[in-house]
Amino acid sequence: MTRLDVVDFPFRYHGSSSLHHLFIAVDGVRGFRDTEFLSRVKASMRREFWIPPIWDVTSPTPVDIHPLVMWPHPALEDLLVNAYFDCDTHLSLLDQYTFREKLSSGLAIRDRRFSAVCWLVFANASRFVDESTTQYLGDPRSSGWAYFLAAKEAMADAQRNRPAWLPETPDEVSLQVTVLTCTWLHGTVSPHIVWLIAGSALRASQELGLHIRDHSSSSPSNSAEQYALATRRAFWCLYHLDINHCTSSGRRPVFSEGDFDFDPPLELYGSVTTSAFVQKLLLDRILGQALDKLYGVQPGRNKDVEALLSGTDHWLFALPTFLRLPSEGTVGAQSASDHPVNIGNASLAIHYHYVRLLIRRPLLPRHRKAPLEQEEALSLSLIECFAIADVLDGLLHWHCSGAQVPITSEHMYPISTTFATLHLGLEYRHDSAAVPASFGDTGDSLRDQIAERENIVTRMNTCVMALSEIERRWHYAGKLTDWVSEHMRSLCERFADGFRADLHTKWSTSTQQSSETDMGHGDVRQHYQTLGSEGLNGSADASAVDFDRIFEQLFGVNLAHM
Repeated sequence: MTRLDVVDFPFRYHGSSSLHHLFIAVDGVRGFRDTEFLSRVKASMRREFWIPPIWDVTSPTPVDIHPLVMWPHPALEDLLVNAYFDCDTHLSLLDQYTFREKLSSGLAIRDRRFSAVCWLVFANASRFVDESTTQYLGDPRSSGWAYFLAAKEAMADAQRNRPAWLPETPDEVSLQVTVLTCTWLHGTVSPHIVWLIAGSALRASQELGLHIRDHSSSSPSNSAEQYALATRRAFWCLYHLDINHCTSSGRRPVFSEGDFDFDPPLELYGSVTTSAFVQKLLLDRILGQALDKLYGVQPGRNKDVEALLSGTDHWLFALPTFLRLPSEGTVGAQSASDHPVNIGNASLAIHYHYVRLLIRRPLLPRHRKAPLEQEEALSLSLIECFAIADVLDGLLHWHCSGAQVPITSEHMYPISTTFATLHLGLEYRHDSAAVPASFGDTGDSLRDQIAERENIVTRMNTCVMALSEIERRWHYAGKLTDWVSEHMRSLCERFADGFRADLHTKWSTSTQQSSETDMGHGDVRQHYQTLGSEGLNGSADASAVDFDRIFEQLFGVNLAHM
């Protein structure tokens, strides 16, 4: 960060499960370290995504919101609440019926602590609503900033009579405020703060005994059962946030497998969204074991990898039919009425393949010449990456058809890990200097190599496009977009000659008078002829084809500018 001239928190520790170590492995497989990479990132990065803006909670000069913030008028209030429950679906924190009932009863006016929950719901929902009144000076990246700071003021006002040295005993509202705060901070320029906040709240939740099966509710109200369910929801949301942020930063989670004695409560079932969240929590249990056994100071052995993968197989076998993972062709093909089903199933599919990818990650090659078991682990990891990228591609196409953006901040780390693993696979299995000696060589091995290389690059580009979509609402994704985009440019620069040769070979093959069955290219032949004939009067002469332009149309990267 210092070399990028970005002020950040000092001494940030990144453990072995973090992206930092995965990109180090890419350097090892490549055989050299790109010493100029950070200089190129510094030259091309968009500083608005790296420097805390004035509305950000980590900004050294925060905005004074007192004269600006107002409770949203009824129409906007209803719009924000609908957006929260329709779009921000990756955490099942609040029961929609109970929340709406409390809000309509005017509880937010009488109870400052519940008003903080409402402010934070408005803040998180603002990222999905194109409403200028929720933005600072019309910047869409600041949506909800005033609502978030208003929630902070409401909680401070509610605790004004409490001694400063006495920590608050956790309850339903305080845990809900913490979860909503974490989901908001996840979209700021400094999402690593979530690890500190969620971890502290999880430790405090032990005061209520939320980590054990038989705990006595200390609810101050008569609705003890409702109170217990609400606190349990908040506990599992915090657990999910903690385990996933620990994975991305390489740190230890608060709870290990032996610290609690029950599974996520089945009473959360009731809708597709909450059911999908329960299934994610079951995968998180496996992910927590992986962090404990595979990414500790003393890493585990291959038998641990097989045992954890077997756990994911059992999870998949027991998955309810209505939550079955979508296939590549149906992810984005559902109608608007299937919106919750589509988002829940697709998000669950991404999480499933992401967990399996992380379990195999310790076995990935670290150098150019790796043993057979590491090559096999890489091949299987690429299958998981392809599955994640295909789901993302379906969601992006679904969004292009007019649906609400279904890709949220929780997908940032799976996308980045998928990109880095694909990069590792391309570097290991395809030498940039290995350009076909003869453009006329169309043997099976060459066609297989071209097809795999194209598959990897296509899916890497899908990851870049998905991060570009996320950054419109979550600030931190802009950092990741700049980072992986520079990796993409550097990779295409090194592989430019190989990519041109691939396209030349495919073009030459597609113009030959042979059957699609013999060629094995099918739709690809027509696709390349269509791309190549634009502006070229349908010329079949490979020397007259602008392969740089074709590659840019296919993958969004212009080789001529490398």
